[in-house]
Formats: sequence, C-alpha cells, structure tokens
Amino acid sequence: LVAVFLAVFLAYVKRQAQVWWVTAIYRLISLGYGVPGAILAIAILLPLATIDRFTYDMGWQIPALTGSVLALVYAYNVRFTSAALQSVDSGLQQITRHIDESARILGRTPRQVLWHVHLPVLKGSVATGMLLVIVDVIKELPATLVLRPFDFDTLAVVSYQFASDERLTEAAVPALMIVMIALVPILLLIRQGAKQARSNG
Repeated sequence: LVAVFLAVFLAYVKRQAQVWWVTAIYRLISLGYGVPGAILAIAILLPLATIDRFTYDMGWQIPALTGSVLALVYAYNVRFTSAALQSVDSGLQQITRHIDESARILGRTPRQVLWHVHLPVLKGSVATGMLLVIVDVIKELPATLVLRPFDFDTLAVVSYQFASDERLTEAAVPALMIVMIALVPILLLIRQGAKQARSNG
C-alpha cells in the first residue's frame, strides 16, 4: 500500500511539475528495482545502525530500527516502488492534458483533479502496480534475510532455511505456497489485461 501510494504521488508530481529535479527523483527511484536485494539491505543497514547508536546513547536499551519491521518495509519500498511507478505512470500518460485543463477551468485544485478525475481512470493501473509489488515482496529473499526482525520469517526465508539444511521435503511446502499465493495476482493481471484488450478493441 505504501509503495502504491508513493507511486501515485510521484507520478502525479512528475506530471504536474515539469522540472529537472522532479525528473531526477523519479529516475532515482526507478533504479531501486535494478539494485540486488543484498546490496540494498547493506546500504540501508548503515544509516539505520547510525540512528540506533544515537538512540542507544540517549538511553534506549534495544535497537530502534535495525532488525525491525519498519526497516523491512522501508527496504521493500525502496526496491519495489518502481514496479508500481511504471504502471501508474503509463496509465497517467494515457490521460490527455486537456482533461486536466478542463477540470482546472471548472475550479478544481490539483488534488481534486487527482482524486475526482485521475484516480477513477487509473484504477486498473493502480491495481496492476499493487499486484506487481505483492508478487515481488512475496518472493524477496536477500533483503528480508538481512533486515527481518528476530523470529520473523517469511515464506521465502523458511523455504531458504529448509533448503540450505537440505531438508527439501520441508522446503517444498513454503515454496509451493509462494507459487500458489503469487498465482492469484498473476491471474488477476491476466484477466485485467484481457479486459483492457477487449475495451481497446
């Protein structure tokens, strides 16, 4: 949900503000998908450890961010927001600027244009971006292994742990669950693509 919200916000800001720094931020966020999860996790650990050292000096007895769900969600968003961003941006490009101008002439603010005009049209693109992020998060392993809290295992982590111990029978169950869960968004994407093809045809 956070990744999709960021994708809608960034794509809309890029549409409204045609300035170089917005485009630079957009391209920088788009790079996250190409960075390996292990490298991203290590890069995230460095500032988090610095913050935790500061909070420890202030009297906190446990790490505030390292090994927390917040750090894991942050890593997922850095890595996978670009997947939703590409989907939302392609949907926005199909909406002509004449629609924006007409809404602004009728007295709508940019926020109202997004909420009342663009989002109803972008429902399919937003749903596609969300499904892509879900599939990627389910199977993400390196960043989850490094940043997950203690005693917090995802299906990918459990499958990896069993496979590394050569307990392949036990590893098959979470691996098959990943496949079954990921099939649901994939089938929805196929259905949505077929629906869009029929409407465009």
